[in-house]
Amino acid sequence: MFVKASDLGREFSKAKLERRLGEYRAQDEKAQRVAEQAGYPVGKNDPLWTAYRQGMEPLRARRAQLLKALAEKRKAEIGAQKVAYGKSKLAVFFDRSLSREQKAEIAKDLAVTRMRISREAYARNREERTRIVNETTRKSWPDFLREQARSGNREATKKLQRMAAAPARKQRGETARRKAAHDLDRGR
Repeated sequence: MFVKASDLGREFSKAKLERRLGEYRAQDEKAQRVAEQAGYPVGKNDPLWTAYRQGMEPLRARRAQLLKALAEKRKAEIGAQKVAYGKSKLAVFFDRSLSREQKAEIAKDLAVTRMRISREAYARNREERTRIVNETTRKSWPDFLREQARSGNREATKKLQRMAAAPARKQRGETARRKAAHDLDRGR
């Protein structure tokens, strides 16, 4: 899905964002190298990333199909509930054998029943949605790499090693920054 930021609202135009955040700068090479060192794909040309995306596409399509069908079922169910409630309410309203107080009491009961039925249907819908999402959960990029590495893919093994080393590099950088700040505080 692609949406221009300015389509979201006038406050997201490039000029207004630059006024608020500073001049736009494209992703620099250093950021790209950091991402590569961490084992994550940087461009669309990474064959492992392409294989990962292609492997996940049927699962994504299946999830979208199931969720769309569920949404249509929910919409039809709500429509049927509204029709049934409307018919019941009209039948009570036009029943000449009932007094005004009786009609008011029955209408109140109908409304309470409609709300209860609606809540129960909503709960069933949420359970079904959760089931669909859980059944169609995609594996993560690191899990995909582990699977590829187990099957002998050396590139996947290299990426996993880079991913494992990334937190250690970050930790070393944090430690060095803390030490430098400490040294500055002590006047060294």
